[in-house]
Amino acid sequence: QRLEIELCSLKEEKDELLKDIENKDDEIREKLKAHDKRIKEYESRINCLEKQNRELKDKVEKQRIRIIQCQNQQTTASEERKLLKDKVSDLEKTNPTLYVAEAASLFQQAI
Repeated sequence: QRLEIELCSLKEEKDELLKDIENKDDEIREKLKAHDKRIKEYESRINCLEKQNRELKDKVEKQRIRIIQCQNQQTTASEERKLLKDKVSDLEKTNPTLYVAEAASLFQQAI
């Protein structure tokens, strides 16, 4: 009879241990779910930041191209001004009477 009591006690202890294992298993599953959720949130944030980074790089590249185009236009305008000045200067030396009319016309073109 003492063995039966001990057997019952061991069975109860076993059942309690199994319940503890189930509870721990549930705890671990909940923690894993929480970690998975956080991982998905971080991945989503990373994807969003990568997209923003690509968009910003595209904007920077477009601005760089615009700057180069503006610099080229400025260089072209400077060259044209120099050519006009040279033409006016040559005209002043070769034909002073035509110089005034032509200078006014060239000035209008430059504007």
